[in-house]
Amino acid sequence: MISIYKIFIWITFSLKVLGTFLISVLLCFLVLFPKGTDFSQLFQMAATGSVCAFFVVFVAYFSAPKHKIITAVVCFGIGTIVAWSLLKDIDYAVTTHYLAVGEKSVIPFLATMFGGSISLVVFKLAGFFSKKRPKKFKNEYTSRVGTDAA
Repeated sequence: MISIYKIFIWITFSLKVLGTFLISVLLCFLVLFPKGTDFSQLFQMAATGSVCAFFVVFVAYFSAPKHKIITAVVCFGIGTIVAWSLLKDIDYAVTTHYLAVGEKSVIPFLATMFGGSISLVVFKLAGFFSKKRPKKFKNEYTSRVGTDAA
């Protein structure tokens, strides 16, 4: 039976991930890429997507009640669908003013995927290296060191 406590935990988890998405979008647009800079005109969508994906997967991994890496991968998958729905109509005129107008661009979507993938790899490696390793078995030499071998 599912308890109310477990439902509450997963609802607060969902709100944390959604809040992280909204806060990271606002911070990217307002703080990291202020209006008038050349960088914001060229790659604002790509960089914002990458930073948002990284932080959403980050928060999903660390605030998941159970099965952290699986939860982070599921959030990455949901984020991929959301990113594609938001960024599928982006054209080069929005992304950069140097390329032809009206051509579709997958650069912001790929940058978003890259940010989420990097965070998944980082957390998978961090989990791999943080696990306790079993002690190495004693080999034949170390087992005879304290004994009389004559």
